Amino acid sequence: MDILRAHDGTKFPLSEVLFIRALERLRNEPYDALITYDDFAQALSLSPEKDERARRAVLRAGKTLLRECQKKIVCVRTVGYRIVKPNEQAAVSNTERARARRMMRRALQTVTYVHMADLTAEEMAKLLLEQARVGLQLAMCTRIERAKEIPTRQMLKIPPTQELLKFMTTKKTG
Repeated sequence: MDILRAHDGTKFPLSEVLFIRALERLRNEPYDALITYDDFAQALSLSPEKDERARRAVLRAGKTLLRECQKKIVCVRTVGYRIVKPNEQAAVSNTERARARRMMRRALQTVTYVHMADLTAEEMAKLLLEQARVGLQLAMCTRIERAKEIPTRQMLKIPPTQELLKFMTTKKTG
């Protein structure tokens, strides 16, 4: 089956075809295998290095591969993708968590340094709520990260769900 160019035909399930081809290419590879962009270009008829549709298909196939076969792919810059060994997955997770934390810090800066003079009261409330959400998430991540061990359920003093919801939705007067 030939791959159509972008915007050729409206009913062609190109993304699904690319996904299936990428998953078939990845599925039987052993751990620590390196699949180059050229290998994918041959299997998909498009290069994930040059075509966004092929790149999305490979990443989607990588998510499916992780769920179904417990194999994680990571990008090897300018070369392709590598299937990491099971004993490396914790380190990959740590790297991804650090990246997410950096993004969270950036998100907090985005909602902290805002020119508020032109905002309506409703927009200001949304902004402050988002500021609180992001700040709490970042604080919890930092606190959990610093803990030497995860606290037991009995050690946690988290109010029931209904109380939390009431706390977050009730307007304070006065």
